[in-house]
Amino acid sequence: MKFWITLFGIISVISIWTQEKDSLLDIISTSDDGDTNKVHALVDLAAIHYHDNLDTSKILVLEALHFAMHQDYTRGIGFSNTAMSGYFFQKGDFDSALVYANKGVEILESIKDKQHILAAYNNIALIYNNMDKPEEAIKIYLKIYSLIEQNNPSVQHMAICNNLAIAYGNNHQPEESKTWFSKVVNYAEEMESPMGLVYGYNGISIVNIELEEYDEAIDNASKALQIGLENGMDKTVLESYQNLGTSFLKKKNYNKAVEHFNEGKLLAEKIGAKRNLEVIYKGLSDLYLKQQKFELAYEFNDKFHAIKDSIFTEDKVALIEELEKKYETAELKSKQAQLELEKEQLTKEAELEAIKNMQLSQEKELEALRAKRNQNYLITSIVIALILASAGLLYFLQFKKRKQSEFKQIELDEQNKRLMVENQYKDAELKAIKAQMNPHFMFNALNSIQEYIIFNEKELASDYLGKFADLMRLYLNQSNQNLIKIEDEIKSLHLYIELEALRQEDLSFAIKCEDDFLMEKKLPPMLIQPYVENAIKHGLWHKKSNKKLKILFYEKNELIVCEVIDNGVGLVESKRIQDQKGNHQSFSTAANENRIKIIQEKHGNKLNITIEELKEGELVLGTRVEIQIPNNLS
Repeated sequence: MKFWITLFGIISVISIWTQEKDSLLDIISTSDDGDTNKVHALVDLAAIHYHDNLDTSKILVLEALHFAMHQDYTRGIGFSNTAMSGYFFQKGDFDSALVYANKGVEILESIKDKQHILAAYNNIALIYNNMDKPEEAIKIYLKIYSLIEQNNPSVQHMAICNNLAIAYGNNHQPEESKTWFSKVVNYAEEMESPMGLVYGYNGISIVNIELEEYDEAIDNASKALQIGLENGMDKTVLESYQNLGTSFLKKKNYNKAVEHFNEGKLLAEKIGAKRNLEVIYKGLSDLYLKQQKFELAYEFNDKFHAIKDSIFTEDKVALIEELEKKYETAELKSKQAQLELEKEQLTKEAELEAIKNMQLSQEKELEALRAKRNQNYLITSIVIALILASAGLLYFLQFKKRKQSEFKQIELDEQNKRLMVENQYKDAELKAIKAQMNPHFMFNALNSIQEYIIFNEKELASDYLGKFADLMRLYLNQSNQNLIKIEDEIKSLHLYIELEALRQEDLSFAIKCEDDFLMEKKLPPMLIQPYVENAIKHGLWHKKSNKKLKILFYEKNELIVCEVIDNGVGLVESKRIQDQKGNHQSFSTAANENRIKIIQEKHGNKLNITIEELKEGELVLGTRVEIQIPNNLS
């Protein structure tokens, strides 16, 4: 399927011209020969004349090229060559257009002029499209798109995407064509461009028809039609009617097809769009033939052939004119070659004269150099002496700085050694305390087992001993570890509380971890156990019934928090009972406090412990311990 000419026509040779002809003429007349704006204005004006007076266009481009070369204005030379390629493109001399476009690219790339390089590349791609070389055009368009893809969305993005879609369509790659038409729609939506939306949807609709996706074709053409009607875009509205008529014809919905073909016919006749009329007349002829309305089918078949012959005649005339232009161009090239030869001869003579003048000038310069040589020797000697003195001073300063740096490094190494020794000492203290705590618990547990045996409670003693063995196995595994997972701490707590529950009647407990990921977090082993032991022995032991213990793990403010909550007699009553008995602070509590203090000193972290009595008015509800453990404890 052959696609129509590119969405935005030929992108202007240099940019989208916004200046009026009068303002350009004013710039040309008021600028002097050294003003580069004159070159820009000449090329801009030439582009305007592409569509009404090609001879004037050529004269303006040649004048721009002359001024640019006279001023050694490389950018101007580059885009003047690009403008000349646009002139030959309009004449239909694509070979010459390609030569000038490539020359423009070569010059503009040498100075990295991105804006004008893009225009030159676009001209090359358009030339390849018109030479029926869509594969070459696709390569160029993809290169242009890679250069502008990261820029803010612009009309340029829509134009390049549309041109790529058309080139892929002409190369019989409909899926790729649809992809790039969709990009046109995306850019148009972002820029709120009705023109981009209309051409994008119409383009997708044409590809849908080729792929026999008639429902999608109707949907996209309908979108284009609505936007085109709202914005008075007759040409695009005509394309939409044509696509809708064709799609409904393929779906055998003849009433809808007739409706849209007739709307398109009226508009095409109004604006004189012969090529669209050719398609519409053919569609109506086929439609009426399928409906067996032979008179109407015959009528539109005649109209189809009549307008087809008319277009063929116009194309033939255009072809003859193009051949004449090519002949004139060839003759012009011959004359131009002769002029170039004469110009080359004059250039050589001028070069010889310049060489003679250069020799005379060099002799004068040589005399001047001899006169200054002795003076330069003296200046050079002074400069060398200054350089040597500066180098000596610089060496001394660098040597001093290096020694200072070495001294600081020695101090830093000594400080690191001291810190290492302190850490080793703290680790040794922690291990010693932990080694003391484990036997302390074992002593208490063995006392309990002894009581069961003394009172002939063999089953309880056996059960207790089994759980005690499991707990000891856990503690032995953890004994050489500085940190353990919360999951392992919960297992040991569970076994420990079960052991205590065998000694205390009516004791229920629950251990919960709010989030599964916390189970992998780490804390020092047996950190929580002393607080659980206190809750049982000092809080719940003196409560007669309904003894409850709850342990919660959760995360708050990037801290691991453990709460130990009991419904025992509370802090005040527990202390009163201890004072009556004359008991002092338990060994495990004191050892754990020392252990926490050392951890804080070692890591510089705040391992916070908060203990509070839970009350409701004057009624004591129990005790709550909150242990805050930093996430980065290691």
